[in-house]
Amino acid sequence: MSEERFLKLLNRKIAGEATIQELEELEQLLKTRPEWQKMADLLLTGPPAPSPEHTHAAEAAFAAQLVKMQLRGLVETPAADLPARRRKKWIWIPAATLLVAVAIYGGVLLLRQPAPETLATNEMVTPPKARSAVKLPDGTRVWLNASSRLTYNEEYGKEKREVRLTGEAFFDVAELADKPFIVHTAVMDITVLGTAFNVKAYPDDKSTAASLIRGSIAVTIKNRAKDRITLQPDEKLVVDNGITRLETIPPAGAGRQTLVAVNKLAYNPADSTLDETQWMHNKLVFRDESFRELAARMERWYGVTIDITDPQLQEKRLSGSFEQETIEQAIEALTITTPFRFKKTGDKIVIYR
Repeated sequence: MSEERFLKLLNRKIAGEATIQELEELEQLLKTRPEWQKMADLLLTGPPAPSPEHTHAAEAAFAAQLVKMQLRGLVETPAADLPARRRKKWIWIPAATLLVAVAIYGGVLLLRQPAPETLATNEMVTPPKARSAVKLPDGTRVWLNASSRLTYNEEYGKEKREVRLTGEAFFDVAELADKPFIVHTAVMDITVLGTAFNVKAYPDDKSTAASLIRGSIAVTIKNRAKDRITLQPDEKLVVDNGITRLETIPPAGAGRQTLVAVNKLAYNPADSTLDETQWMHNKLVFRDESFRELAARMERWYGVTIDITDPQLQEKRLSGSFEQETIEQAIEALTITTPFRFKKTGDKIVIYR
């Protein structure tokens, strides 16, 4: 029995889609291949905390397996922009055969022993095309969208709970009245006690947004302590990413609306869903977005690069949604309402008139 068949069965079990016959087949496979059983345990339940004497051996074994899987194209090469020995890093695996299910429901925890003089950092990363979920030590649940990064250090939960986000995430925060939960982004800091909200903070986007689903949050704009905004349920705060470069914020009625805006969330009348959280259900929804903004989202969603050569086409406003479409199907669908041509070479797409 091939390893591809094992991975497919494991993927279906993780996603909750396996039939009784497939579960029985998987069980028989695991009995005959102990090394596959270890992999299944790791992805289904997460790794146990290793004892100090076994940490080095465990890391060596994991590293060897990771290299093997990378060579087969099953694992994204992990990013490493911090010294590995100074942090703990979660590596999310969007395997070609495991698809998104492992990225959402499973994860591989690579433990690194921190240097005695440094504070260890936990880092969760999702590459393009993947979405993932993690439960923090206090019970807070976090869903990460594609091309996103969440970090927190070993002080998390002692006096307060601080995380740093680059990208997009949905937070369902465990309520601890004496330990505020704070999300830091490049543009804003969001403080909560117990609530559910979505934060979109990609560095290349025009704006950063916080959408409140339940509870309340207080948002402080970076370098502007007086600009503290409290959101109520079903409200969305949008802040222009260039605001931190301004010396003064224009007063209301003098351009401020384009820099800081609080809007009501719009629910889909058909199924009472929110556009802001549809990514958690593997649906890319866009409402009155410029083609340029949509292209940036599609790059993260599909793991491609998109170059729109026509300036007027870049500003064309578009609305719609993609769920199971391939990148080619999605681009073709856009040509129906917006005439253009495109050429795809590998992972690069050029769009032109």
